[in-house]
Amino acid sequence: MKPELNPPETLVTSNLPITQVGGMLTGIRVFRSTFDSGLGIGDGLSRLSPPKDYPESRFKVLYMAEDLETALMEAIFRDSLTSQTAFRSLPITTLEDYDISRLAFDFSGWSLLDLTGMGPTIMGMHRDIMNLSDHTWSRQWSAAIYKSVPNIGAVAYHSTFTKRTCIAIYDRAAASGQEISRVPLLSEPVIYKALDNLGVGLFS
Repeated sequence: MKPELNPPETLVTSNLPITQVGGMLTGIRVFRSTFDSGLGIGDGLSRLSPPKDYPESRFKVLYMAEDLETALMEAIFRDSLTSQTAFRSLPITTLEDYDISRLAFDFSGWSLLDLTGMGPTIMGMHRDIMNLSDHTWSRQWSAAIYKSVPNIGAVAYHSTFTKRTCIAIYDRAAASGQEISRVPLLSEPVIYKALDNLGVGLFS
């Protein structure tokens, strides 16, 4: 393990790139149709979930994206789109079991940690932490943030796949969430435009 990738024992809170949202924090979530709600939150291992050996009570994280292309890449495609051809064709069944929700969270009482742009540099985080496929170190940083700064309700960071913004909502702020809308993914009006932007086509 590289020691420079680990968070400090005590975070210097004055160096954190914190933003006050002052209202509603919104985003898009793509998820399995079997889930009861787009606001569902699990305790599986993910980029900003607590480490396996986290000694204190385990927290949970809900993820959403600023746009549909990013939501698709993060929730479904991820590393599967490895073809170098200009256009990739996938069976329509790939998307049949997914829904899309538009979510809104009341962040009037919460802060957002902004790890986009210069955020990691400002807080002394290694520049590659949020881009590594190995989430060991991002989980450690997340646990340190969750413990050290109780008013942080979410973390914004850039998607590895699209370089656009993803937002991880901590469980302590997720209770303020509303599911504004939910439809089957293939019924989403702009789904084919988003797929076209990603160079993806569907066949029956």
